[in-house]
Amino acid sequence: MLRKDHSSRIGDERILGGSSFVEQALKHDELKVDSKSHLKLEGWDLERLISHVCSRYSVGVTGLLSKARHRNTSVAKSVIC
Repeated sequence: MLRKDHSSRIGDERILGGSSFVEQALKHDELKVDSKSHLKLEGWDLERLISHVCSRYSVGVTGLLSKARHRNTSVAKSVIC
């Protein structure tokens, strides 16, 4: 009976913590997935992000690959990361 009850819980508290911790962690993970899915549905991907940031900071996409240390280029790289 104990083994059957144990299997109905999410995760294994010996490794992850109590059931409430595991449930909270899974809920937090779901929020991240929902947020990413929402952005994806709106058409956001890495290419669009790079294009948008380069436009915003007046930096060419090729400028991101340069080793130059211009302020706008550095800020654009930081924002993309």
